Amino acid sequence: MYSVQRRAIVLLRAGGRQRCGGMALRAGKWYGAFSVLPTAYREPFREDPVAIRHYRELVVWQKAIELTARCYAMTRRFPVDERFGLTAQIRRAAVSIPSNIAEGHGRLTRGEFLNQLSVARGSLCELETLFVVAGRQNFSSSATLQALSAQADEVGRMLYTMMKKLGARLTS
Repeated sequence: MYSVQRRAIVLLRAGGRQRCGGMALRAGKWYGAFSVLPTAYREPFREDPVAIRHYRELVVWQKAIELTARCYAMTRRFPVDERFGLTAQIRRAAVSIPSNIAEGHGRLTRGEFLNQLSVARGSLCELETLFVVAGRQNFSSSATLQALSAQADEVGRMLYTMMKKLGARLTS
């Protein structure tokens, strides 16, 4: 699928044009065969043929969806006057985690994917903070909050590992 990225590319400057294989850059457009890449090309993050094809196959996304469902179940038992406060904020932060994972997977470059994973990790930290607030206000039992915190911690570790592996590929 991305076999072009492994090809060695030699750029030559000749008469104000950049030449690369059978292509020439004139007025910001490439002319010639498709087999050569522009100088500003960024490698896609999907490089092996057995790579995950859909974000729903990502275990971290599946775990984040489970966490979101459990957050919704917990906030149903919150007081009615918190419907537009803590309840809405917990739900938004929880939904943001799998949404950003999916959005990042749909991006074209590894760097963009890493950025979205970073946003998901930030939402996860926000969610953990909201658990603390909910616990201090006695809106939920400590056992429920501990179970949710453990699940959030698992998702966080998976996000960190995924970011670390993708980041290592980006720098190498």
